Amino acid sequence: MKNTLVLIFAIWGLSGCATWMPASFDPVEYNQYLKMQRAADNGTDSCKSPNNIRAQVVPRLLEQSKVLIVYTRNKTHSTNSFEMVKIINNNIVEMQARYGKEDPSETYCKSKLELIKYSAERAMSTLGKAPR
Repeated sequence: MKNTLVLIFAIWGLSGCATWMPASFDPVEYNQYLKMQRAADNGTDSCKSPNNIRAQVVPRLLEQSKVLIVYTRNKTHSTNSFEMVKIINNNIVEMQARYGKEDPSETYCKSKLELIKYSAERAMSTLGKAPR
C-alpha cells in the first residue's frame, strides 16, 4: 500500500511538473513568424502605393497572423506564444482598418510595418532560445 501511494504521488508530481518545463523549439511556429517578418520587411517597398499595401501586403500579413493564432491557441503550453501573436495581429488589424478608411502616409506605413517586423523578430528570438 505504501509503495502504491508513493508511486501515485510520484506520477502525479511528475505530470504536474510538465507544465513548468520550458516548451521545446517549434519549427512550424518559428517558420510562420519568419514569413511574417519577411512580408513586413518586403512590404516597406510598397509603402508609396497604398493600393499595393491594401491589396497585397496587409492581406498576406493578416493571413499569416490568423494561421499563428489558430496554431498557438490549440498548442499545448503556448500561452505566451498566443499572447505574442495576438499583439502582432492587433497591429495588422489596426493597419487594415486604417487603410480601409484612407490612404495613410508613407511614414505611417513604414512605421507600422517596422513594428510588425520587430515584433515577429522578438517572437523568433524568444522561440529560438527554446530547448531543442
